[in-house]
Amino acid sequence: MKNILFSICFFFISSAIYGQSYFTSAGVRVGNGFGITVKQRMLKKVTLEGIISSNGDFTYLVGLVEFHQPVLTRYFNLYGGAGLHSSFANSSSESGAFGLDFIAGLECNISKLNLSLDYMPQINLSGGGNVIQGGAALSIRYIIINDRVFKERQKAKQKQKRKAKRKEFFEGIGKK
Repeated sequence: MKNILFSICFFFISSAIYGQSYFTSAGVRVGNGFGITVKQRMLKKVTLEGIISSNGDFTYLVGLVEFHQPVLTRYFNLYGGAGLHSSFANSSSESGAFGLDFIAGLECNISKLNLSLDYMPQINLSGGGNVIQGGAALSIRYIIINDRVFKERQKAKQKQKRKAKRKEFFEGIGKK
């Protein structure tokens, strides 16, 4: 059964990976709770991720720095990283927490969607009931800005700079 499931997943992923690499993506995260996630690429293989989620008892704010490594193509990545979290109790009988987060996962871009499955352990440095907790989650994000759009914007900016320099150069020729 595992082999059949693996084969189906591999076929789906290998035949559908034609998406575009992204700079900005946002969507939902479902795991121990429900949340909103936003990812922004900062360097070629580095992203920042912000997560706001709630599990009924606590609301979490998480900030992560993630390092990506392509596996089969640039649209299929393993990633890992670390960051910080702060949680706020939804009832007055509980106290919030502050601590460290670690994350490891697998992501795939399909057309304008970024799908990821990850595991994120959390270590509470202050507050909170459990010192160590964690869970797996599935995130589905819409790619807001992809590589192609970003590169087109960069080219347009460069073109405007070159045009301004040419104009400046030719205006300077007639003056003494």
